[in-house]
Amino acid sequence: MSDVTPEPEDALLELGASFDDLHAIVEARAVHAGDVHDATVRAVEGDTLVAEIDGQTARAPAVDFATAPAVGDTVRLYVEQVLADGLQCSHHKALRLDLFERLEALAAEGETIEGTVTAEMSGGWAVDIGLKAFLPRRQLDAPQGDLETMLGSTVTARVLRWDDRKNWFVLSTRAAQPAVEQEPVALDEIEEGEVRSGQVVRMADFGAFVDLGGVTGLLHINDLSWGRPNHPSEVVEVGDTVQVKVLKVDEKKQRVGLGLKQLQPHPWTKAAHAYPEGSKVSGKVISLTNYGAFVEVAPGIEGLVHVSELAWDRRVQHPKEVLTVGESVDAVVVLCDPEHQKLKLSVKRTLPSPWSRLREALPPGTRIEGPIRSITDFGLFVSIAEGIDGLVHRSDVSWERDDSPLTDRFRRGQKVEVMVLDIDDERERASLGMKQLQARPSPDAEPAAQQEPAPAEQAERQDAPEAAQRAAQAAPADPAPAAANPAQAPAADAPPATDPSPEG
Repeated sequence: MSDVTPEPEDALLELGASFDDLHAIVEARAVHAGDVHDATVRAVEGDTLVAEIDGQTARAPAVDFATAPAVGDTVRLYVEQVLADGLQCSHHKALRLDLFERLEALAAEGETIEGTVTAEMSGGWAVDIGLKAFLPRRQLDAPQGDLETMLGSTVTARVLRWDDRKNWFVLSTRAAQPAVEQEPVALDEIEEGEVRSGQVVRMADFGAFVDLGGVTGLLHINDLSWGRPNHPSEVVEVGDTVQVKVLKVDEKKQRVGLGLKQLQPHPWTKAAHAYPEGSKVSGKVISLTNYGAFVEVAPGIEGLVHVSELAWDRRVQHPKEVLTVGESVDAVVVLCDPEHQKLKLSVKRTLPSPWSRLREALPPGTRIEGPIRSITDFGLFVSIAEGIDGLVHRSDVSWERDDSPLTDRFRRGQKVEVMVLDIDDERERASLGMKQLQARPSPDAEPAAQQEPAPAEQAERQDAPEAAQRAAQAAPADPAPAAANPAQAPAADAPPATDPSPEG
């Protein structure tokens, strides 16, 4: 008979255990980084304490211990790393983790804890509860005159929330005070539409729970404010006494829905007076889309800055090229429609318009060369300045009638010479011509060969701005979407372009 004692794993295999069962047993018994274990002290070697955890050698800094433990003592160790020659541990981290778990349990049960105020911070006080904690001023039950006596004092508080990744707690001494006795209220006594007083007793990411006197209602985050709070704590805190409106009573599910913003005036009621057209506003970028940026100018009031209203001197393809979420921006009100709750804004109009200088720089008759930005059925859009395109209507391309598609004769990016026919700086439209660079055909030429606009073509010219707008809405994203700005097309009521040629 062999004198060798079989390993426990071998004995399990002999009893018929599967390899999966064996792996689960070994894995459950294994020591992992991040675990906290009771360890038996084996020795103290200089500045290192040597202990044993499940048969493995564990080492921890001896400086972690206020009093050096004796051989055979049991100590708490946090496993930092599992190494080939043993475990690297920390007694200090084990104590902190144990303390955090105890505080977390007290917070979950609504129990109070004590701590010492160690320093004044922005908006409140730093409190030592064994771990770092913060007591906001608004959660302090002491009168404002007592703040000077806070430093070094011991406070009794409840935990409002905590972060297990950062090991910090937010406290409230006000929430630790005995609740104000309210006359008990039954669910069938609560009616929709009435206003009641209650106390915030619990918080969640999606809202705050309010005790109405025996009946708890939910104040959803969407009904806290006309704005967009990221967390209910931005509006209310545990312990706050609030006036709320009863929005819904569901006796079957025993639920009560409450609202706080419903007791405040709707922000759009005074929007027309607050944001007249042409006024300047400031706001925060709250979201970006392919077609523009949404800016919150006041709680509950958001305006759209269309991508075409972001810059004068460049063609912005996506608002993320010039804006970021959370950024503060200045803008000009383009349109305020309280009835439909729409606010259109412009960032570029906070700067001088280049159109005002363009009319002086490019008077009618000026010759200029520029690349074709886009080609439509009714004409060519040609760049005449940084961020500004003008329209060459198809009837102004050539004196000769040519009904073939313009895409057969021109290509995007092609540089062409044009003549400025008219610039309307108020409507931000530039009319250009190419045939005006050439001598007008003699009256003796064949009538059919002359480019005299037919009635249908004249109507087409009149409809060019609307066509440009439709094309801009239907066209895909373009590195140079000149047609996306219909305001650059000639005015619908503009007369046919005059011929500056001396031979006309």
